[in-house]
Amino acid sequence: MHWPQWPRLYFSHLNEGRSSWYDLNFDGLTNDKDLRIITANLGLRCPGGE
Repeated sequence: MHWPQWPRLYFSHLNEGRSSWYDLNFDGLTNDKDLRIITANLGLRCPGGE
């Protein structure tokens, strides 16, 4: 399985597609829109903190 598929498949299965830790756009669903945010920002440093 290609890595970007696992969050969508795993978390959608656990919560029947509703919100999860990976609901990054806060629309109440964990779906392909959130996956696009994740893949677009992979490897980037999060602002703030240090």
